[in-house]
Amino acid sequence: MEVKTVGVYGAGFMGRGIAQVALEGGYDVVLYNHRTPTLEKGVAGIQKNFAKKVAKGKITQEQADQWLGRMKATTTLEDLKDVDIVFEAMVEN
Repeated sequence: MEVKTVGVYGAGFMGRGIAQVALEGGYDVVLYNHRTPTLEKGVAGIQKNFAKKVAKGKITQEQADQWLGRMKATTTLEDLKDVDIVFEAMVEN
């Protein structure tokens, strides 16, 4: 099976790291979290990391924009139904 789209269940520190690495690896990403504030913080963290790479000259702004354009952030669990693989990174209670 060829993996084209990666799902990440959880947008905390670990989840956003997995999502970022997947984006940099050329995959489309669906980043899910059931809490909107956590999802927004996760997306902002990825954007911040890409901005740092742009500032250091490691990537171009166009590359960062392309990567971010391949990510869908969602609070709807059903959006994970068509991904090829899911990585779970939720907090354990």
